[in-house]
Amino acid sequence: MKKGCRYFESETPHFFKIVLSDALQNGRLGIPKKFVRRYGSNLSGLVSLHVASGDDWEVELLRENDNAFLRRGWPDFVKHYAIQQGHFLVFRYEGGSAFHVVIFDKSASEIEYPVISEYGELNMEEDEGDIGTENSEALKRAASFQSLNPFFLAFMQPYTIRHNLRFWSVRYAFGIYSRKPQVKVSRGWKLFVQDNNLKVGDICIFELLNLDLMVLRVSIFRYDMD
Repeated sequence: MKKGCRYFESETPHFFKIVLSDALQNGRLGIPKKFVRRYGSNLSGLVSLHVASGDDWEVELLRENDNAFLRRGWPDFVKHYAIQQGHFLVFRYEGGSAFHVVIFDKSASEIEYPVISEYGELNMEEDEGDIGTENSEALKRAASFQSLNPFFLAFMQPYTIRHNLRFWSVRYAFGIYSRKPQVKVSRGWKLFVQDNNLKVGDICIFELLNLDLMVLRVSIFRYDMD
């Protein structure tokens, strides 16, 4: 660096990887050492790879001395997106252990991303009210909900329906997606949706019962009471 010069540091740093044969044969992808030295202390043993289709992948981060690799879960990611030798991947670091990944094929064009499942995830972010929910009977009933515990409300929208004392275990991850802080519930959400017969337009209120164990009680208000 030149003395006296000022430099701008991106809030969302990037690195890229050209996929070589060893990343496919050995089933792991190395992360640049400079990136690891700078941000590696923030990364946990599991990292989240987010792609443009909205799907998230959990991949193990393996550390060996000064090196770090994406390992368990990486071969599944490669297979699903048909990644081949010569493909070009751009990783945008979004804080914590989350990355947004852009995949380019040998034509230097971004690929079309196959979607994992239409029924796989609940995205807990600020609702935009784009399906007329402000006039729904379910919303009117949900508006009367009261609790001494912290709670939030989620509309079951088309992108949400992807996927009584009973417990369901689900996996959640916090990250910055599309420049917004969000909590995403993925593994286990599909079973919850199926068991409770959730439909588009239903409203779920998630009530926090235990912060340490992340226990939530869910109250469901049906869009269609028939």
